[in-house]
Amino acid sequence: MGRSFTWFPKLTRTVERVPEGQRGVLLWALALYGTDGVEPELEYPLDMAFEALRDDIDNSLRNRLGNKGGRPRKTKDSGEETEVPKPENPGFEEGNRRSEAQEPKPDQTMPNQSNTDQTTGEVRAIVAYLNSQSGKHFRASAASTAKPIKARLAEGYSVEDFKRVIDVMCAEWLGVTAKDGRDMTQYLCPETLFGGKFERYLNSRGKSEGGGQDVFSQYA
Repeated sequence: MGRSFTWFPKLTRTVERVPEGQRGVLLWALALYGTDGVEPELEYPLDMAFEALRDDIDNSLRNRLGNKGGRPRKTKDSGEETEVPKPENPGFEEGNRRSEAQEPKPDQTMPNQSNTDQTTGEVRAIVAYLNSQSGKHFRASAASTAKPIKARLAEGYSVEDFKRVIDVMCAEWLGVTAKDGRDMTQYLCPETLFGGKFERYLNSRGKSEGGGQDVFSQYA
């Protein structure tokens, strides 16, 4: 059974900013992700628009799952709905559920504080390096900044991998104006650099390495 999510006005406003000929692709990607959890493979600018809306869809899905209530069950023979008996002491049962939720299961792994501290330190180091190379002022404490970095760290990428992507893409985009007048410096941000194309950027050859045109040359 598919999932369901709430369509917020923000989603409409964001889709309106996409070129009219590409809106259908973005709408279909949002629908598939929201109902079936399908990760889309989109090109610029659709990938950036999708990432801007991902959290809203995820939050809507979590809220809907949390607000689901019970309903009467149907009997096998008659198909008529019968009320499910309630416990005589609902307070006692609710207390038991809270206690069970708080007690760690044998197969559950408790968060390692040292690992959390290490990740936080790595996020700060990466953001500080990005700011120093791009002249920007991103905050490591901002969720939108830290989220893509933590996702790539969890995949096994190192701080040095992030620094290489920053160096390569700063050489490509910093102070560069595309043929259509866009300032490519705007794409030197965590959402773009450390998003779904991180592996592609990591393995691209920068101008300093004789790589020729940048990875966004098709839009320049």
